[in-house]
Amino acid sequence: DVRRNRFFVPEALGRVERIKARRRKKARWKLETSCWAERKASGNSKDFFETSDALRRMFDVDWGIAAKAHELSWYIVKCQNDPSTWRELNRESAFGEVDEVRDALWQHHRLLYGAYDYYAALYSDNESAPGEPDVFNISFHSFMNFCEHNQMVSKRVPPGEFETIWAIVNAKDKALTAEEDQFNKGSYLNRQEFLQTLVRCAIAVYVKRGTIGDVSDSVNQLCIANLLPCMQQRCPSALQNS
Repeated sequence: DVRRNRFFVPEALGRVERIKARRRKKARWKLETSCWAERKASGNSKDFFETSDALRRMFDVDWGIAAKAHELSWYIVKCQNDPSTWRELNRESAFGEVDEVRDALWQHHRLLYGAYDYYAALYSDNESAPGEPDVFNISFHSFMNFCEHNQMVSKRVPPGEFETIWAIVNAKDKALTAEEDQFNKGSYLNRQEFLQTLVRCAIAVYVKRGTIGDVSDSVNQLCIANLLPCMQQRCPSALQNS
């Protein structure tokens, strides 16, 4: 009632002067003064962009876990050698082919991590928090689409083979501790598990079918002949340098 019944006295309107507003000069946008400024000081790469050194540190950690998980290194060695010689091989030895597979993956690291980010965000059927889709892990549906989109699935290599790869990589692994693989959400692929699947997919598509006998060469072929051209055509945004 007080607000509605205010005291009011009619007043004559005096002279009104038009005031010209000063037009402020718009400051030029600079990365150094943007919301990304803190990235240079606190980011992994200590730069506005992800440097190769920062990505290499990340890759080395991912591969260090992936090579150990589910006996991937030993699986690479077995695929590289005749079954009749397996008993003669020393599992504890350092095999050069494992290092060559690592180098082949690193050669295409921006392509692979770009694909990972894209497919992790594309089919997010899980939430990291209420109302926040999980865009950091690849779901089963997304993984199968990744295999189909990149022309790995065929009459010679049916979908069931990739489902088996998914099951192997997602199975509980006694070789890894919870501390080593603390970002593993179980029924999803994290980065190191994605590297595992890439190696196993390359073996399934090329080595097992007798097309390529060398595992590292098959990984390189998978990246060059499958992933790169298919993503350029189907999902070029996966190849952008974020």
